Amino acid sequence: MLKYLRIFGLCLLILALVFLAPVISSASKDDAKRSLTHDDYDSWKSITRSGISTKGLWVFYLETPQDGEADIVVKNLKTGKEFRHTIGYSGEGTDSEKAASPQFSYDTTHVVFLISPSQEEVKKAKKEKKKDEDKPKKKLGIMDLSDGSVTVLERVKSFKQPKEAGEWVAYLKEAPPKPEKKDEEAKKEEKKEEKKAEVKKEEKKKEEKKGEKEKEKKKKEKKYGTQLVLRSLKEGKETTFESVMTYLFTKNGKYLLYTVSSKEKPETDGLL
Repeated sequence: MLKYLRIFGLCLLILALVFLAPVISSASKDDAKRSLTHDDYDSWKSITRSGISTKGLWVFYLETPQDGEADIVVKNLKTGKEFRHTIGYSGEGTDSEKAASPQFSYDTTHVVFLISPSQEEVKKAKKEKKKDEDKPKKKLGIMDLSDGSVTVLERVKSFKQPKEAGEWVAYLKEAPPKPEKKDEEAKKEEKKEEKKAEVKKEEKKKEEKKGEKEKEKKKKEKKYGTQLVLRSLKEGKETTFESVMTYLFTKNGKYLLYTVSSKEKPETDGLL
């Protein structure tokens, strides 16, 4: 009888181990799981600002993390072929998603979009405390849908394409960067700036009184244009127009209209 009791007890022990093993394993796995952190949240991506080509063969959308490098993704719905390219850093105080403004060309041979500064460029400019005019500028990206290659053009404010013509894109450039000063000149400039700062402190009260007048003065100050470039998407050839303020294509792309405000040649000012 004792022998049978021992065998029965052993069977119960084996059954207990069999049933408890998954529970123990699950518990150990739960212990191994870590809590989510802000780094995890920052890496989560959202899909926004989608678009579809005129004949419905291609689509694009922006893949944007809460904090990190964002991409434009362009996909062929028939073949499944996919291309992607960065549109810049997406994080607090940035506008890469809004600024990208991607567009298909009317003939669906290209996608054109703006590229904001990268995370590395933004951090570097912040660390060096660069002035607005010295901070990295946006670029223009032109993606060729035949192979996904992207032509990147530096220092671009904006771009436009005709609504019903696929061959052209026009883009307005930023003002050219100021030439770098030599060390001695830079030191002299720093001293001048320090003196100016002292004078500004002394005249702060006077400036506050004249604040409104100064604002009105700034509004009346004349602004000057920058280079406008007309580019053939097919051939890559470019034509440049100087001192352009505003511009637009006619619907059929036959005409490009623009206004000029020139510092060097004020006689050329007007609508062309």
